Amino acid sequence: MLDHVWMSSVKLHLYTDASGAIGYGAIFKSNWFYGRWSNSLNECTITFKELYPIVLAVEVWGHLFQNSCLLFHSDNQAVVWIVNKQTSKDPMVMKLVRRLVLTCMKLNILMRAEHIPEAHNILPDLLSRFQIQEFHRLAPLMDTYPTDVDPGLHEVC
Repeated sequence: MLDHVWMSSVKLHLYTDASGAIGYGAIFKSNWFYGRWSNSLNECTITFKELYPIVLAVEVWGHLFQNSCLLFHSDNQAVVWIVNKQTSKDPMVMKLVRRLVLTCMKLNILMRAEHIPEAHNILPDLLSRFQIQEFHRLAPLMDTYPTDVDPGLHEVC
């Protein structure tokens, strides 16, 4: 079991963002991905949309987080609360919470979320709005291409 002491030397940081009408993005170290909302997810709440890239990131990069403490950075206070309490009154959000908790349990990931002001969440915000050229201009050391996301992971149910 992981020690519950959160030390900056052992924490892994994940940054995500969602644009209500456009898409989502996530960054871990030099890795990144982004995507556009499908028709079925376009009508979901912003809370759901902000949690969605966190869940995808843990499923896509989980092998990199295994046996570690993972700190999510979100500019949405509700998502921070939901991740830290691992509950929500919204049934659709709970589907994501269950996926997140189960994946973290399988990979022995201790997770916590912290709020980041929107003004400091610049790179994920650019990804969520499909501003890839500006993303590369501001972060030239990021991987040239996004991480592939298995289409099967997009299934919410």
